[in-house]
Amino acid sequence: MSSLAMSLTHGLLALMHTTTSLPTDRSITSTYRRPRASRKLGEHHWPRNMNCAQPELGCAEQVHLALGGPGEMIVSWTTLNDLLPSTVKWWGATESEERAHNASGEATAYSQLVFLDPELIDPGMGMPGADEKELLAMQDTTSWAFDPFDPGQKGSSYHEATEVQMGLGEYKNPQEIYNSPLIHTTVLTNLSAGETYRYRVSGDGRDFSFTMPPAAGIAFPYTIGLTADLGQTLVSDANVATLRQRMGEAQPFAGFVLLSGDLAYADGYFSRWDSFGRMIEKLAAEVPLMTTGGNHEIGTAEAWLSYNSRYVMPFRASGSASNLWWSMEAGPVHVIALCSYAATHANSLQYRWLVRDLKRVDRSRTPWLIVMFHAPWYNSNSGHVGESELMRRDMETLLYEHGVDIILCGHVHAYERTHPVYKGCVNDCGPVYLNLGDGGNREGAYIPWRMSPPAWTAFRESSFGVGMLTLHNETHAFYNWTRSACEGANEPGHMNFNASCETIVDG
Repeated sequence: MSSLAMSLTHGLLALMHTTTSLPTDRSITSTYRRPRASRKLGEHHWPRNMNCAQPELGCAEQVHLALGGPGEMIVSWTTLNDLLPSTVKWWGATESEERAHNASGEATAYSQLVFLDPELIDPGMGMPGADEKELLAMQDTTSWAFDPFDPGQKGSSYHEATEVQMGLGEYKNPQEIYNSPLIHTTVLTNLSAGETYRYRVSGDGRDFSFTMPPAAGIAFPYTIGLTADLGQTLVSDANVATLRQRMGEAQPFAGFVLLSGDLAYADGYFSRWDSFGRMIEKLAAEVPLMTTGGNHEIGTAEAWLSYNSRYVMPFRASGSASNLWWSMEAGPVHVIALCSYAATHANSLQYRWLVRDLKRVDRSRTPWLIVMFHAPWYNSNSGHVGESELMRRDMETLLYEHGVDIILCGHVHAYERTHPVYKGCVNDCGPVYLNLGDGGNREGAYIPWRMSPPAWTAFRESSFGVGMLTLHNETHAFYNWTRSACEGANEPGHMNFNASCETIVDG
């Protein structure tokens, strides 16, 4: 298991391995090699919640939190029954439930043609995410596609499926249309800084709790969890559990988790959003999960619909016109989320909003400024080379001039940390970039690295892990990245989670 510690002083970086001191003018490429094949988990791995408030109406599930505007917490969950209201019962952790408040929100649902990606049944690593027999049954209409008033006349939907057809489903076949559960969103308001609350959503027999961010100025140390490109594998599940444990141990102030895009890896097979919601619930029902969208939220017929319906961010509270870019203040940090897959030029909605938001940042209140988006600007891996170059040209100078401290990205399925950098050169006043696309998705880690380490690279490794950032005061932070697992050809599921594990590559 590997961990790194670094001290951030608003653009000045000192690097120290926790086991061995290393010179700061040297880039490190780990020799760790990610093996093939980790088992992708099926939807049954995370069973539905069976603890119902009213069993006859079904159970709530997929409960998750996001911070809203000042004094607000956004609560989201799903139900299968539209008779359950969008209400949340909440009360102070030190109060009796008899003094609880009730908040009401709204619910939505959607339907969408499925899109079948070849990796669904033939993934780059691990076992299939869906059964080919199941997909053939979905595409076969021979049991019903006839004109009911003209016996023997095949209807226009008639299709005898002998081979799975990849790509977008047929609108003429209702079996290829995904129908979402009811997605509830309710905002709790007038919450006090630093206070812990308990809550229960309609349809759920379980109680959860959360703690609001502390007030600015008394917010240290303050801990933030970091991940991206999470997906739904054994590694994903382990990383979620690690984030939950680390956030639970953080003292005195545990904040939130930032996920820099690519959440569920549903890729058009939309029921995977439901299984992802069940997987992430153990973390996100008690720790706010703040996200930005990635290519897996817009591509393969996703088109932002599942993402925007399920993961509502505080865009309205931050004056944004879109859930795809937003900002918030929490304790000592101002966080800005941007979208790699929307216009970024100077006349775009996103850029003009960013200019306004940066002008509102008060460094006396929030001395730390963190930006996240999905596709990295600095990347020495062979994957996704230069995909975000136009965005970098449009926005890098703006972020530099406003003294952004840290920029979080994903997309590249490996871990890379830079020295402070600006326009391709190490610059003590530039931000540190953390590329955290190592969350554990089914596509595996990216190798090889495509060049000798450039001067701006501090450390890089093709494996999976999670990051933790603790802001200690106005000028210093401790950052830790931990590799989450090793793999061995003979291990169950090809995974070895022992702390002292070594990776064994077959062949």
